[in-house]
Amino acid sequence: MNEKQAIKKFPLESAGKRMVENVPLAFPEERILEVRKKIFEKAKGFETLNYIYVIDKERKLVGVFSLKELLQKPAEIKVEDLMIKEIIKTHPYTDQEKVAILALKHNLKAIPVVDREEHFLGVVTSDIILEILHSEYIEDILRSAGVQNSVYFPTRVMKVPAGILAKARIPWLIVGLFGGIFAAQIANFFEAPLSTHFTLIAFIPLILYMSAAVGAQTQTLTVRNLALNFEFSFKNTFQKKSRLVF
Repeated sequence: MNEKQAIKKFPLESAGKRMVENVPLAFPEERILEVRKKIFEKAKGFETLNYIYVIDKERKLVGVFSLKELLQKPAEIKVEDLMIKEIIKTHPYTDQEKVAILALKHNLKAIPVVDREEHFLGVVTSDIILEILHSEYIEDILRSAGVQNSVYFPTRVMKVPAGILAKARIPWLIVGLFGGIFAAQIANFFEAPLSTHFTLIAFIPLILYMSAAVGAQTQTLTVRNLALNFEFSFKNTFQKKSRLVF
């Protein structure tokens, strides 16, 4: 199974599905000069250049260091003397939202992906992390407003048979019908006062309008409050200072 086929087998919103594979790699025994030369030759083909990932002969991830360190350190230093061995990493079946939160928590521009045997598979890059945060944020806002699967909802509704849609709506229409009948009975109870003071009938449309307006405005303000409170809590969670790893 090649790498492209391996990516296809992962779930849609997983780290394995969102990772890229063409990233700078190095071996522990290589010198900084050799790594620089290799990166300069292949720079155009890399999908990210934030970090250089160190792998052994079995392609297991053993370390990582930043591009900034690669350019600053003496050329004769070996990679194993420069790399950081305590690596923040994730697995291919990890949910994409957890990967993005992991990057924010540790102030990282990319998160490497490894399998159960620690073999290096790829990297979830910074632009993908930002895309994940945006999509998850919008999804959570819509969920707080009671909208589920908003991206696919219109398509799904158009494909649902009319009988199923009618079956879903009929119970609520029946509830509305009995509510209207109950309201008519209440109005009938006040038939004598209304016939005596006919002017009161003119206020019935006004009362209906005010009740509908109050309900719509209350719903709008409630949904807006949920959205703003979520945004506030989201910002407070991730604006805490974290240690700079690189």
